[in-house]
Amino acid sequence: MTETTSSDGTSAPAGCFGRFANWTSRPAIVAGAYLLIGLGIYWQVILDGVFVIDDFDYVVSNPATIDLRSFLVDLHELRYVGYLSFALNRLVGGLEPTGYHLLNALIHIANAGLVAVLASMILSTLTGAAGQVGRRVAATLCGLVFLVHPLQTQAVSYISQRFTCLATLFYLACVVLYLVARLDAERRGFSARSGIAWSISAAACLLAMKTKEIAFTIPVALVLLEAGLFQASRFGWRRWAFLAPYLALLPVIPLSLFAAELGLVHPTSELYENMRAAKQADLLALSPYVYFITQLRVLMVYLSRFVFPVGLRAQYDFEASGSLAELPVLGSLAVLLALAGLGLWLWLRARSLDPGRRPWAGLAALGIGWFFVTASVESSFIPIKHLVFEHRMYLPSVGLVAATVGLGGLAWPTRPLGRPGVTSLAIGVLIAALAAGTYVRNRVWTDAILFWTDVIEKSPRLLAGWHNRAVEHRREGNLEAALADLDHGASHIGGSFRTRSHWPDPDLNPENVAKVYGVRASLLANTGQSERAQKDFYQALAMVRIAQDRPLVLSVLIDIADAVRDGDSCETAVPLYSQILAAAPGTLEALYHRGWCAASAGRFEEGLKDLDAVLRADPTAARVYADRAKIHRELGRFADAQDDLEAACSMGFEPACASLSRPQHAAPPGGGEPAPVPDRRAHGF
Repeated sequence: MTETTSSDGTSAPAGCFGRFANWTSRPAIVAGAYLLIGLGIYWQVILDGVFVIDDFDYVVSNPATIDLRSFLVDLHELRYVGYLSFALNRLVGGLEPTGYHLLNALIHIANAGLVAVLASMILSTLTGAAGQVGRRVAATLCGLVFLVHPLQTQAVSYISQRFTCLATLFYLACVVLYLVARLDAERRGFSARSGIAWSISAAACLLAMKTKEIAFTIPVALVLLEAGLFQASRFGWRRWAFLAPYLALLPVIPLSLFAAELGLVHPTSELYENMRAAKQADLLALSPYVYFITQLRVLMVYLSRFVFPVGLRAQYDFEASGSLAELPVLGSLAVLLALAGLGLWLWLRARSLDPGRRPWAGLAALGIGWFFVTASVESSFIPIKHLVFEHRMYLPSVGLVAATVGLGGLAWPTRPLGRPGVTSLAIGVLIAALAAGTYVRNRVWTDAILFWTDVIEKSPRLLAGWHNRAVEHRREGNLEAALADLDHGASHIGGSFRTRSHWPDPDLNPENVAKVYGVRASLLANTGQSERAQKDFYQALAMVRIAQDRPLVLSVLIDIADAVRDGDSCETAVPLYSQILAAAPGTLEALYHRGWCAASAGRFEEGLKDLDAVLRADPTAARVYADRAKIHRELGRFADAQDDLEAACSMGFEPACASLSRPQHAAPPGGGEPAPVPDRRAHGF
């Protein structure tokens, strides 16, 4: 076999594989290739991608992303860095999705580069100066497979999952810089260079922990690498002191989650508090045992999607397991134990292998260990509402890629660089197939209706699919298609709701049932079908008593009542608001609208009573003071009206200030200024 000499003086096979090997010695070429390939396979999403699912809550409707000053006081927030990145995106490009998708893609490309660097450092530590060409090729291949694998599309093309890819960026940077510090310390002793790398690594760890909870495993990942790569450390047992800063940061995530309950901070954002409350509810809603045995099956789904990335979908119709004795659970457990056993065997066996094979066994073993460590936060015994999400494999797939490349190198005849023609063909076909799969998969992220159609076709029982596609049809003005989808969704509820409506089924739950009936009711009300709309209202109302997320269901009910109010009359909606208040007496929004509707119908004292109750509960509702002033004027109580207008004006409500500048005079009974129904979002309910 003819060989050529690479730029670092080591020999590499001739031919196209030799050229590829030589290119890997030039970081600028590798970085440029990653950039071009990454932008190429995600370009259609960058240009045409849309907001979907949680993007509307976390980005579009999130008030914190509008005012950067809020981040000066919200340092305690659980995912502070992720929200800050959305705010910066909004500052630069507003709500145009292109900027958000472009940044996600660039973060993913940077992650691929860090995967390559990490694999290179692991192989370099295991091989020393030998095998530089094989190390470079393997490391470049690790990064390339991570970059183009279709399983990554959800973490990259789903804007809200920037939490995942950005946390992974800081996670990988933390680990790489830790290895830089450790390798330098092993060569020269602890120096300024290693100290700087170590400090920046710890800072990256903190940023990762303030981006997403998956960063909680950073200290464990570093223990894994420390034990695997520095057994013959010059520092002896003292080497474990390098882990002290990371262990000290372990309380960051628990404190961010429970700081308000501990009295350490005061809540400042409704969105953040709702997210914190939802996560805390997840911890209590399902037993860790049930979640754990279910995740054994879920991990098999992830592994199968990694090996054969077909059938990818945004949401899965997946029910929880009931017992460890179930055959699918036992089968999954057996496979996972075998995988863990393979990793342990490879590590123990590596010591007895020849120097040419030892690093590949070590890379595979550490990759398997990385997979289990990084998957443990979301796929072990810590309950999370949605049982399956492909983006949860984004960080663990770093280990799967490393293990795959390591096993490939270990199994290759004679030596990893043998048979360069076959190697070139195999690598080319693999990368091309994965890149094509990613490009095709990304098409669903460019159109909301196409996105939800894909979900429906692959998981036709999911209420979320039918509901969300209906919402998109309604947004486009296709009410007939929206009603058809909601009818399909409602048909899947039927009698199965009683048997399937429990937390382990995160789709057929009271919240989603309420949303299906709620959206259909609002559509029916808007088309003048008030009787059918009210029937759906009572179906949704029945969910209040059993819903885990009562605010969500109450919001759905209020939307229905608002639609009836707008489509029929304010008076017709009053009984609906009363029903909401009977089920949940503290619902200020319903109390406000009932009072205003009563007043608009001439029942001023009745309306005044409801507005008084709203202001007792929330004395800062400036617009309610202004609205109450109108009722006082109708009743001839001009001094009271003046007091309310002054209160509203002092809170910065400009219409009240404008009213104060006009002369106040008596209005004829039942007459005066018309009382339009205000937008409930205008005064912050």
